[in-house]
Amino acid sequence: MISKTAKIGNNFNIGKNCHIGENVLIHNNVTIYDNTIVGDNTEIFDNAVLGRPPKSAGNLVHKLKNDYSNLVIGKNCSIGVGAVVYIGTIIGDNVLLCDYCSIREECKIDDHATIGRHVAVNHSVTIGKRTKIIDNACLGSYLTLEDDVFISAGVIFTNDNEMRLSGKQLDTTSGPCVKKGCKIGGNSIFLPGVTVGENSVIGAGSVVTKDIPSGTVAMGIPARVKKTNV
Repeated sequence: MISKTAKIGNNFNIGKNCHIGENVLIHNNVTIYDNTIVGDNTEIFDNAVLGRPPKSAGNLVHKLKNDYSNLVIGKNCSIGVGAVVYIGTIIGDNVLLCDYCSIREECKIDDHATIGRHVAVNHSVTIGKRTKIIDNACLGSYLTLEDDVFISAGVIFTNDNEMRLSGKQLDTTSGPCVKKGCKIGGNSIFLPGVTVGENSVIGAGSVVTKDIPSGTVAMGIPARVKKTNV
């Protein structure tokens, strides 16, 4: 169902059983796959793709499902040029997805979050309220970013110490966890399974190989606590 108040550009392609809310603005060349839900007052810019199903060529460690839940996009969101959002993801209200970001299946992005340009979000990532991720970050699967986290440009979160090409699927605890209120400096790298405690700061260019206590400043290769964050 497409609301009568929605405005749609040229070359719009929409699948079955979709719901497009009130006052949604869809620009040119947008593709929306089956069963996608778009909330009221959301704007979708040119060449965005919403509700894409994941596809394997037989070479993924991650096992795909036969069925996924609907892609749900909340109210008052902005979906940038060329953004791709997969099926099974839930996006809250007032979320900004910037140009050319990619959000894989079964992610959860909470209200007022910002995902920068060219950010890659792998499957099963959780992003909290008001969290901001700057351009060119890479978020590995099963990562958790809690509320009010700031991630600078070029940050990388890894999830597999063995860097395997085949074999056993990753455990759901393999991704790092960044607790609420943390600030992460540009080009930092996080190894699998590490936890950064609440309100901590990680200096630019650090490599985080073990847990960082709450309320501290850590930096270096490997990252070490330098002082208490007051």
